[in-house]
Amino acid sequence: MPFEWGAASPAGDKAALVLVDRSTTKGTPSRFSIHLLDVKTGELKLLVEDGRLPAWSPDGTRIAYRSRVAEDVPRVLMDGTRIITGTQRIWTEGLQVVDVTTKITTTLFTVEPGTEHTVADIQWSPVRDRIAFIKTHSDFWEAGAILTVPADGRGETIELTSMDSNAVAAGWSGDGKQIVGGTVWVADTTAGERKGLPSTQYMTMGSLPTWIADSEWIVFTGKKDFEYETYSSNDLWIVNAQDGRLQRLTQTQESTGYPHWVPNTPKLLFSEQGVGIWELDL
Repeated sequence: MPFEWGAASPAGDKAALVLVDRSTTKGTPSRFSIHLLDVKTGELKLLVEDGRLPAWSPDGTRIAYRSRVAEDVPRVLMDGTRIITGTQRIWTEGLQVVDVTTKITTTLFTVEPGTEHTVADIQWSPVRDRIAFIKTHSDFWEAGAILTVPADGRGETIELTSMDSNAVAAGWSGDGKQIVGGTVWVADTTAGERKGLPSTQYMTMGSLPTWIADSEWIVFTGKKDFEYETYSSNDLWIVNAQDGRLQRLTQTQESTGYPHWVPNTPKLLFSEQGVGIWELDL
């Protein structure tokens, strides 16, 4: 059975792999299941059926994932003068958490049936037992809302931004108090207030912004709009989430991308198209 990449555990001793059972029947979606791989022994065990996009909790005891549940709903059809009643199978997607030891699952969020919405970009808070995710359209990923839910299923679901915010990713700050969106704006995770950063207003994003751990700085790749005709490659930038200070870190002929902060170090890894992977000390 083919698989798509999942996620490594925080300790690195396990990986959650998503296996795909491709459907050959029209109208029947492919099935995705999450399996636990023991990195040392190579043993692979089924964890949950109908799951995708696994995201480990910081302590490695639970996995949040996008679930898919089949439901038969009433259906009424007109065939000439006859009314035909029956059922129609629809697939509802949502957010669930599974305990990797007991395999007990908890439903955290269910997408409204018939809306063609789905769950994407699942992110655990680094310091709070809360999960952020994007509720987006399954066929139009540029429109999405950021929501947060308690990881134990008890408590309030908070919508930080609406669908018209066009969120495509959600990244927690190191203290768990703020979230940065797909374009460079910041939302308070308690009050739900969103603010843009004027210094990045006239910029085109190349990669999604992410927080530099335990700091007020956000790293992303992109270009200034007024430089586009003469300088079209994406560079690496950092911006301060509090005062909006913007600093360019690279200026190369080839586009940079995929910035990744190395934990517990002052180092930042990023790629340069057609060249390789670079390490930068901040």
